[in-house]
Amino acid sequence: TGLGYEETELVEFFAKLDDLMEGSQEQQQLSLKLITDSLAEYNNNPSYLWRLCKSQYLCAVLAGQDGAKDIKKDLILEAVQSGERALKIDQRNSEAHKWYAISLGSRGEFQGVKEKILDGFEFKSHIDKAAELNPGDHITHHLLGRFCYEVSQLSWIERKMASTLFASPPSASLPEAIDHFLQAERLKPDGWKENRLFIAKCHIGLGEYNQAVIWLDKADSIPLASQDVREGIKDKLSQQEIDELLVKYEKHRCEK
Repeated sequence: TGLGYEETELVEFFAKLDDLMEGSQEQQQLSLKLITDSLAEYNNNPSYLWRLCKSQYLCAVLAGQDGAKDIKKDLILEAVQSGERALKIDQRNSEAHKWYAISLGSRGEFQGVKEKILDGFEFKSHIDKAAELNPGDHITHHLLGRFCYEVSQLSWIERKMASTLFASPPSASLPEAIDHFLQAERLKPDGWKENRLFIAKCHIGLGEYNQAVIWLDKADSIPLASQDVREGIKDKLSQQEIDELLVKYEKHRCEK
């Protein structure tokens, strides 16, 4: 049976929001206005609520880039709440798990070490669930790699804190991080700058500088996306770090 008029309208509304959220800064901000304007109508729809969570998170990132830290904090906290509401209604929604986790991970910026560590491991449980529900999502595997990378970089004090909070604190290594990043690469064979940059950073952490330069070259070879879309803004930031690391590790090129 075909979709009814209301269902068709909702599908079209979601498609419009999805396009806007991947667009320019103005389009991302418009997505939040449109989705917030419809809150009363779709407040119990998990597909609406995870998009609200995503949109709030994206606009928080934009606020942070403009130096508006208070607005960023408010939007991150709202995004966490929207993600929680989506998951209360539908525990089987991979996108709800993913964007709730991303929002949680960002909340750490405004918290103490203990809360940041607790949120970090809550992030991991939701990304694991998102990967289980949708194993073909390259972003989820990238985020698992990011988690492993961040845990491997924890300071001694943070590790000590984690061991007091968890009977057996989750551990993660750089080789595990590389495995997740490579799985993301397999799922998106044309790759993307940020993922290849993190593979290089893992190899740097392991002292494998020649491999790092190979992956920096691979990251560098991907054309920059347009600055008018979200991917382009992320690419620009990644490219700055790629350029810096290539200068720093150039002398290790072709070492065996």
